[in-house]
Amino acid sequence: GIRDLVRSRGLGDVYKRQVSTQSTGDIKESKCPVAYFVPENDQYAPQEAREAFAKTFAEHPEKGLIKIYAGCTHGFAVRGDYENPAEKKGLDDVRADAAAFFAQHVPA
Repeated sequence: GIRDLVRSRGLGDVYKRQVSTQSTGDIKESKCPVAYFVPENDQYAPQEAREAFAKTFAEHPEKGLIKIYAGCTHGFAVRGDYENPAEKKGLDDVRADAAAFFAQHVPA
């Protein structure tokens, strides 16, 4: 998938999994932009961490972005409740947002 694509192009820093396994220092040290697509309700990405990431990206916009998906829960992009309108919208939005991010930052 996307992880294999970016690794094959030498862009391993583009793909990150969870806010909980990263720090704002990782953002500052990254050699390429990163995107964090985070659900509003996520026990693995506490509010404090999301705020710290948002502040870091505001101070260093060239490093990437964090986007919070309203009404979504952890795993919404891969195993969400797609009968729930908020999670269905979140899934549709995160797919479009990820595609746009990679189109902008991953060389062809």
